[in-house]
Amino acid sequence: MSRAKTVVCPACSTAVPLSELTAYKPYDRKCEECGDYFETAQPRARFCSNGCKNRAYNDRRRGSYVRKTPAPGEEWT
Repeated sequence: MSRAKTVVCPACSTAVPLSELTAYKPYDRKCEECGDYFETAQPRARFCSNGCKNRAYNDRRRGSYVRKTPAPGEEWT
């Protein structure tokens, strides 16, 4: 029988489960293939699904790939 690990706050002596202190920060991203918005835990995610990822890969392989949305940190005019 395992118990959930807890951390005690030194300032207020409150026990907090370690699972509540994890740094999960969801990112709202726009898929580079279909343009749909999706939520991810990975800051570098580019596609909303394996289907979109594979479509972009096949387009790149054929030489017909044109990025449909701007890369993270870049803006189109």
